[in-house]
Amino acid sequence: MSGLFVSKDPSPQKKDVRRWVKLLGLGDDSWVSFFGWALFILLFRTAFFCPYKIPSGSMIPTLLVGDHIIVSRYPYGLCRFSFLGSQYINYFSGRIFQRALPKRGDVVVFTAPDKIDLDYVKRCVGLPGDKIQMIGGYLHINGKKLNIQKVQENYRDHDGYGEIKGDLYEEEIPVASVEKNDTIVEKGEIKKHLVMKQKAFGDHDVDNTPVHEVPKDCFFFMGDNRDGSSDGREFGSVHKDFLLGPAEVIFWSVNEHIHLWKPWTWFTLIQNTRWERLPKKIQ
Repeated sequence: MSGLFVSKDPSPQKKDVRRWVKLLGLGDDSWVSFFGWALFILLFRTAFFCPYKIPSGSMIPTLLVGDHIIVSRYPYGLCRFSFLGSQYINYFSGRIFQRALPKRGDVVVFTAPDKIDLDYVKRCVGLPGDKIQMIGGYLHINGKKLNIQKVQENYRDHDGYGEIKGDLYEEEIPVASVEKNDTIVEKGEIKKHLVMKQKAFGDHDVDNTPVHEVPKDCFFFMGDNRDGSSDGREFGSVHKDFLLGPAEVIFWSVNEHIHLWKPWTWFTLIQNTRWERLPKKIQ
């Protein structure tokens, strides 16, 4: 009967996978397996993809309070702030495994240069060498006013503190990237995205600014909620060593009625999920 059963050795590739699984303790039914999986998830979040929840309205209408997004970590590589406890520990300086840098128009997550215990999500509007200025509430890049047109009046949403209202505009930003030898290459493409104005153009404190020239290795970011965002108009440019990664997709979204620390709100989770936003690529 033994001749009916043939034992085959696993392929070298399968042996390698099993060896790594055993080394990390992922295949054991024990505390070793638990910590092995915890380490694996931590490494995956650090180096590849990391979830974030949007807590404020600075990127309305592109990102709403309660949106849960995925941020890719691998395009920009790793920096000190990619790791847990970086506000207390200076693991290293510079970046490692860098493959790319933000393009003009990208939505990016980065560590706040003025508050390193906070992460911000904003839109990149300025690359190294760009001259950024707000004139009467209109964004100018290198002396040219961006095309912008109204698309909706009396838009309302919740910014985490209360209801806000304003008008929505479609803004056109010329796409450009940082290539080898720090050369800025204009792509000849236009990226259209929505911005919100709660006040009349020119009425906000930062609707008129001096020219800000973005330093080498730095980027300039602004929120799409132009009158409800703390951004480069206040803290200036952000060095590339603070970048965490591009925001890729909204994988879950709930409105302001759901609260983690209020269990009785969980029963309305399905009702208060914004299904129309799932999944949604972040533009």
